[in-house]
Amino acid sequence: MIKCSVFLVLVVNCFVFCHASKILVLSPVASKSHKISMMPIVRALAQRNHHVTIVTSHSQEEYLENVHDIVVPNPYMNDGKFDWFAMNSINPFVLQFQIFYNFATISKFNYEAVMNNPEFLLVLKRREIDLVILDDSFNDFCLKIIEDLKVPFVYFSSSTGYPWVFNSMGASQELSSVPSRFTGYDSTMNFKQRIFNTLAGLGAQILRSFIVIPAIDAYTKKDFPSARSISDIEKDASLYFLSSQWATTWPRSVPPTVIQLGPLHIRPPQTLPQAMDRFIREFEKDGFILFTLGSIPSSKFMPKKYVQTFVKVFSRIPQRVIWKWDDSSEIPENLSANVLLVDWLPQQDLLGHSAIRLFITHGGFLGMQEALYHSVPLLALPFGTDQYLNSAKVRKEGCGLHLDWDNLDEATLFTSITSIINNSSFKDNTRRLSLLMHEEFLKGQDTAVNWIEHVIRFNGTKHLKPTSQNIPFYQLYLLDVGLFLVVISFIIVFVTANMVRFIIWCLLASFYKFKTTPSYKSNLKKIT
Repeated sequence: MIKCSVFLVLVVNCFVFCHASKILVLSPVASKSHKISMMPIVRALAQRNHHVTIVTSHSQEEYLENVHDIVVPNPYMNDGKFDWFAMNSINPFVLQFQIFYNFATISKFNYEAVMNNPEFLLVLKRREIDLVILDDSFNDFCLKIIEDLKVPFVYFSSSTGYPWVFNSMGASQELSSVPSRFTGYDSTMNFKQRIFNTLAGLGAQILRSFIVIPAIDAYTKKDFPSARSISDIEKDASLYFLSSQWATTWPRSVPPTVIQLGPLHIRPPQTLPQAMDRFIREFEKDGFILFTLGSIPSSKFMPKKYVQTFVKVFSRIPQRVIWKWDDSSEIPENLSANVLLVDWLPQQDLLGHSAIRLFITHGGFLGMQEALYHSVPLLALPFGTDQYLNSAKVRKEGCGLHLDWDNLDEATLFTSITSIINNSSFKDNTRRLSLLMHEEFLKGQDTAVNWIEHVIRFNGTKHLKPTSQNIPFYQLYLLDVGLFLVVISFIIVFVTANMVRFIIWCLLASFYKFKTTPSYKSNLKKIT
């Protein structure tokens, strides 16, 4: 009988662990880098025989068994009109308001593009989904779809995470030591910086609550009339995956449902294209510099004064420069022979090359992780979003320098480049962080897949969620308790003070009354 029971347990476990689940990945509003960050999890799930349907605005470059790609065009991100430089010229607090206002408007078009896609509608009709993975970057309208499917879901962040998602997971804000992604401060803030960090961190969540959430709830009501508000749905998330490590971001306390996976997309360098390899090896002694401003085309928007600043500085240095230039209609004038313009480059292979000396970047999180992993110092020129946060981390750890576009000139750029290349401390600090990043006990994608299968098996993670996730703000931070203690303390002090005052008054009154009695006066005369 015992053997039979053991056999049944083994059979059941085998079925549970080997059951092929159907997983939906929703990332319709995101740049290409988000998909790059997420794909290692998709591959790992497919290798375990799970069937994955991924919805993005970027087509898959390789065929993967068990993976179905649904491409939903996103004109806002992919039409080549997204201008980092225009965004950078706006006041940060005004920009924050504008981002949320624009998103509330633009997300409606993204939502309609998803809901009008025949392939996606077929997926919804079949309802053969066991779990949803949701990109945390402005894909909030997908929450209504998830609730309609009635399946567990997990958040995935290709960066360090958003404050409202942390809040929905029950994680504390820790604004005194964790800088907001909208400020660019590091973890050591003075009083003024803590004020602005608090305003930026809480302000972003307030703007989202009053601008984005009502807009999404309104335009999704026609398809999901009985659905809850997304502010309620987002609290049902089973897990929050972060493609970061504490080595590359700011340490903070998080509940067990928030899991750091590390940079999943990083791999060993491969052989470079022949032309690029030949260009590097001609002056391998001095090495080369890699200059790119990310996957979103930006060269055509770069003001000519900045273009010429880079051209002049590059002509003064001995290193070769590989510059990602994505505007074929206009080539920079007076370009020196040590500069190679390319519209595409194998970034990881270049960052892993032994001759690289410096990475000039906009501060994107994936590129920063790749550079630190391969021990390459950075010069960051951030535009917005989390780039200021990433640049602050690089500067704080001594792995590079940060320059503002407003203050960029030939002298500043030349001094920054030569300082990083000639000062060995920058390289030493990147090696230190690289060692921390290599210290993996389990591959990030394996961790992700194990947790996803755990969520599917137990239909969520209610057993892991902290009570703080559903506690009001004033209770979470004990504001009501603090106020109560202040009031009680005030009452005690007030009562005590009045009692002392009353006792003193009584003593004085008694003494005065005693002095005015006849016996006191007669005795006083006898003495005198």
